Amino acid sequence: MNTSLIVNLNKHNVYYINGNKLGFYIALPNGGLESTNISIELYPDYDKLDPNNSDGVWLKDEVTRIYKEVDNYNISLIIPIFHDDSLKRTDTQMDQNLYLQLDAELSSVINSSYQMISKSNVKVENKIFLINNGSYNNFCRWFLQRYGTRIEYKSYSDLVGSPAVPTPVQQPFSNPVEAVNVNVQSQSTAPSSEQAYMGVPNPTQPVAPPPPPSNGMEFVTGNNMGTTPIIEPPTLGQMNNTPNNENVEVPQAGSAGFVSYLLLGIITVIICLGVLYIML
Repeated sequence: MNTSLIVNLNKHNVYYINGNKLGFYIALPNGGLESTNISIELYPDYDKLDPNNSDGVWLKDEVTRIYKEVDNYNISLIIPIFHDDSLKRTDTQMDQNLYLQLDAELSSVINSSYQMISKSNVKVENKIFLINNGSYNNFCRWFLQRYGTRIEYKSYSDLVGSPAVPTPVQQPFSNPVEAVNVNVQSQSTAPSSEQAYMGVPNPTQPVAPPPPPSNGMEFVTGNNMGTTPIIEPPTLGQMNNTPNNENVEVPQAGSAGFVSYLLLGIITVIICLGVLYIML
C-alpha cells in the first residue's frame, strides 16, 4: 500500500492511497474542523487521474483544482481510481457479479477512509453522500437502492450550502496517513469500535456485523451479503436514467383498491336498473 501527499490546502491535506485493484484520493482535515462527512465522487474519466497514466504536473494541478472547490467546507471528498474499466462497463453491462465486486471495493474504501479521518479526532457524520455528476447512473442507482437511507445522492451545490465555521483544533496527529493501517482490499483483523461504523468483515474469519452504534448507522459492506438484500442490476428499461432514493410502488390489478372500485361500479349499475324499472 503506497501513500502519497498530493497537496496541502487551507483546511485539508489531499492524499493518494494506491492499492492493487484500485486507489483513491482523500481529503483529510488538517485543523479547524470539528466534524466532516464522507462524500464519494465516481469521477467520469477516473483513468486520467491515475498517477500511472498521467503527467505528474498536470495531475497535481487537476487534483488541486478539484479539491480547492470543497476545501472550505466540512467535506472529506473521496475519488476512487479503478485500475481497470470495471466501473465504466456498468454503463453497458448488467452483470451482478461486476456490481457486487464494485460494491465490495467501494465499501472497503469507505471503511478505510472512516478510520483515517477518525484518527485525526474529527467527528465523521453518519450519512455518506454520493456525488451526482451525471456519470455511471446504472451503478449509482443500484448502490443507492442497496444501502437505502444510509447513502444520499447529492450535487456539489447541495453539499456546499455554507462554508465551514472554524472550530477549536482537537490536536490531530502529526501524520494522519501513517497513523492507520489502510487496506483497500480487505481488513486483516476483526472490527474495532471504529470499524463497527461500517460493519467491516474479516475475510479470513467472517464476523457478523456488530449492532449499530447508539448515535449512528451500520454500513454493511459488500462481503456481508447475508445481512442485507441483494439488489439486482438494473433492467434494460432502467438503463442510464437518473438515479434517486425513491421507491415507486405500482398498484396491482388484484389489489384491495381495485376490487373496491369494481364493486362500487356493479352496485351503481344495479341501482340505475332498479330506478328505470320503477319509472316504467
